[in-house]
Amino acid sequence: MKRHLFRLSKNSIVYGLSTMSVPLVNFFLIPLYTSWLSVEDYGVLSIFTTTQLIVIFIAYMGIVPHALLRFFFQYKEKGEQEEVISTALISLGIVTLVMCLTLGALSGVLSSVFFHSHQYASGFLIVFLAIFFDAGVTVAMVVFRAKEEPGKYVAFSLFQLGLSVALKVTFLTVLKKGVIGIVLADLISLAVLYILLVGRLAITTKLRFSMKKLNEMLRFGLPMVPSSLADFVLISSDRYFLQFMSHYPAVGTDAVGLYSLGYSFGRIAQAVIMTPFNLAWMPFMLGVSEEKNAKQIYSSTLTYLVFAGVFVVLGLSVLSEDVIHIMARDSEYYDAYKVVPLLALSYLFLGCSYALQVGIYLEKKTTTIPLMVGSAAVVNIALNFILIPRYGMMGAAITTAVSMLVLPIASYFVSRRYCSIQYDFLRIAKPFLAAVPLYVASLYITNESAILEGMLRATTLLGYPVLLFALRFYTREDLRSAWSMAGSVLTAARERLARIGRAGGGRKP
Repeated sequence: MKRHLFRLSKNSIVYGLSTMSVPLVNFFLIPLYTSWLSVEDYGVLSIFTTTQLIVIFIAYMGIVPHALLRFFFQYKEKGEQEEVISTALISLGIVTLVMCLTLGALSGVLSSVFFHSHQYASGFLIVFLAIFFDAGVTVAMVVFRAKEEPGKYVAFSLFQLGLSVALKVTFLTVLKKGVIGIVLADLISLAVLYILLVGRLAITTKLRFSMKKLNEMLRFGLPMVPSSLADFVLISSDRYFLQFMSHYPAVGTDAVGLYSLGYSFGRIAQAVIMTPFNLAWMPFMLGVSEEKNAKQIYSSTLTYLVFAGVFVVLGLSVLSEDVIHIMARDSEYYDAYKVVPLLALSYLFLGCSYALQVGIYLEKKTTTIPLMVGSAAVVNIALNFILIPRYGMMGAAITTAVSMLVLPIASYFVSRRYCSIQYDFLRIAKPFLAAVPLYVASLYITNESAILEGMLRATTLLGYPVLLFALRFYTREDLRSAWSMAGSVLTAARERLARIGRAGGGRKP
């Protein structure tokens, strides 16, 4: 079991190099954004990306990533696998091109609806065109995941990120294009990556189309489209509520911008833990399903996911206020930290729901997913109507956390009907029990210097492993593994120093 968990951890870490780089880069871009974009501009940008997200959910038809991954593994012959990839690439290319051209013609209408002006029509057109290129790039990236080639996945992801950042800096500071420059940078970087990846993929798969395989993927994937739309409601609909309830106090485009900055910090939990885990989880889960101790592997995976996830959420919650005060150039952005703890916790709940859906995917019962996510979406919409008019962005954050909690609970009860796995819920609860007093303690640490205050608050994080030890979270095997790993690291360090010393001693003066 340790061998399998190590493989999952290794692939998650490699994928994490890609997903962590995005929030890390965005973190260092905060001074740039807050210098060149107003809070209202930040809100406009959030509406652009949110609208793009809902179109992607519909246009991808559930083919990527889930159906493509599922049928890639179902077929064992290389030719059959290539036909699955090629069919997905062709069908998504046609659908996204038609949808993007159609919606692009309506860009002026959408600008008027959202912002009561045609000023941002070009922005909507750009984000719609980007979807076509994103579809091809996404297929290529899923293929890297299916073949367990995380190195290639990370390399191309970082290339696109670097190009996008360079273009954003140029468009903002040199050409002064504002929000339009940011979405244009994303379009150009996606187009370049499309040329690099999709052309090669088309050649290797010989662009063979199979209606039979398309029907199989659609039967598997289309039930996930309602689920994806419900995901949109859970993750992004609060921006629309904040935008269209502008007649209430503390609600409107400015609130969207402030909330979006806080959300970008909360999503670091997703980038650091949840997305790397999810990228590695599906191939891993399917790959070990025939192992004798598969259920024990699945159970242990959830425990260690919570252990790592709670630590990340705690770190973001403790440090977000001081970091935002240091990084944001405009004091209008300072209150964004208030929503970070709830939003980071929301993404932990989401990640746990993925780990709890083992039976659903093994038995191909994906038709249950829309029902689960739909239930959470109904809770989300109802609470948004109730809480946002009264509490503004804090109401949106509370709504997100509560509705996201519905997902792991529903996933557990539905999945156990198809595959009964014994999870150690008492042990899983201990990281939360350790984190709460540490977070409360951090609230009482204050200093006039945001940097010093942040450093002092960061020391509370050292109490996390200590409290878990007191709560007897660690098993003897955990402690032995940690001790063994520490010994290996020290041994490697001593050997490295010895080699350096011998090399240095052998040189002539």
